[in-house]
Amino acid sequence: MAGRLSLPEVDLSCPICCDIFRDPVVLKCSHSFCAPCLQQYWTPRGPGSGPGSGRDCPLCRSQSVDDPVPSLSLRNLCESYLEREGEEAAPGEERAAELQGAPGEMCPLHGERLKLFCLPDKVPICVVCHTSRKHKQHDCCPVGEAAADAKEKMKSALGSLQEKRDAFERMKQNYEDTVAHIQVQARFVERRTREEFEKLRGFLRAEEEGRMEELRADEEQKRRAMARKIEEIEGSIATVSASIRDLEEEMALDDISVLHKCKRTLERADSPGEEPPLMPPAALIDVAKYVGSLSFHVWEKMHRIVKYSEHKVHMQKQHAASEEPLERHLFHGTTRGASDGICHNNFDPRVAGANGVSHGFGSYFATAAARSNNYSAKGDLDDVRHMFLAKVLVGKACVGRSNYRRPPPLKSKARPHKLYDTCVDVVDRPTMFVVYDSCQCYPYYLIKYRDIPNLIDI
Repeated sequence: MAGRLSLPEVDLSCPICCDIFRDPVVLKCSHSFCAPCLQQYWTPRGPGSGPGSGRDCPLCRSQSVDDPVPSLSLRNLCESYLEREGEEAAPGEERAAELQGAPGEMCPLHGERLKLFCLPDKVPICVVCHTSRKHKQHDCCPVGEAAADAKEKMKSALGSLQEKRDAFERMKQNYEDTVAHIQVQARFVERRTREEFEKLRGFLRAEEEGRMEELRADEEQKRRAMARKIEEIEGSIATVSASIRDLEEEMALDDISVLHKCKRTLERADSPGEEPPLMPPAALIDVAKYVGSLSFHVWEKMHRIVKYSEHKVHMQKQHAASEEPLERHLFHGTTRGASDGICHNNFDPRVAGANGVSHGFGSYFATAAARSNNYSAKGDLDDVRHMFLAKVLVGKACVGRSNYRRPPPLKSKARPHKLYDTCVDVVDRPTMFVVYDSCQCYPYYLIKYRDIPNLIDI
């Protein structure tokens, strides 16, 4: 090593580490060393006196009682030399990297190439370091083998990190997809909620308009009845007024004439005639019928709609694979009195039989309005007929019989307990449906109409 160094570098090199002095100190014997190197040399030797023990000089073995003295002049010379060497060195050399404190291929203590790797300390060392006290008896291996092992471990760690990163990326993508799906769900729920509330508002508007129409019809009917009564009373008033005028004229005659006509006039005045009529009990509008428990009756009708919708969802699940229509709009002819009960209580199969039970005891619905017209009776006063357009969940149907009080079981081995949903007059292109469950039908519109006297071409 000494043969490879230039003369100035030899003068500025530490005898222990053979490198340029770092924090140089001088002993009493005038030998100079690096302060860290001298301290490392003295540390394992322990206290004592004489050559080879205690605080002796590494070169001449003379004892040093006093502490080493820092050599400022030697330190300045070393710094000047290092600066000059740094200016002359190329930017990529190992020496420059060493002076800058970056790890390189050269040992920072001995200037030798790092060829070994200390397994206990996990650091690369040179051959001189291997023989030093610090790494003596430590297991070492060539740098190439250690680097290969390290790269293999790093490769495994890299694979684990890449898998972890991929997992994070997948989870991030899942989160992003979830955020997008949440937005889609929110828009869907918002749209469906608005639609449902709009249906409720539409139902309330229709219910309000229906009640107003019924109120106007009731008002018109009672007004006409009162007009007829007033006309009758006006006739009675005219008759009585004529009698009064006759009596007043006779009273204006002379005394003899009054006495001659008195008996006949009094008999005519006292003759029993038509008495003033009493006010009929149903002359006024039944206010309680329209406003009494109004909220409850409206809620009850809304509840029937909800029950119908729930039953529809249930049947949709059961008939998901069926190609037949689940719901139909059918007609039901009825009377004025029965229409009020249907509007308030829905169709009730338990009161079936008014128009026959040829296909079973249930509520009957026709596919054509003309057929339902045969069962729509005229009103007593206004000749108005009543017919419902109803929503009916027909589902799977079979031909009905007069003794049926519920649909018969399905002819299925897989589902022997399952029943048909409705009964019909004929399976192919039916014209009549019979429903046995009130949850399967709902009065959608009440149609009020009168018969046209003569056929009119449209």
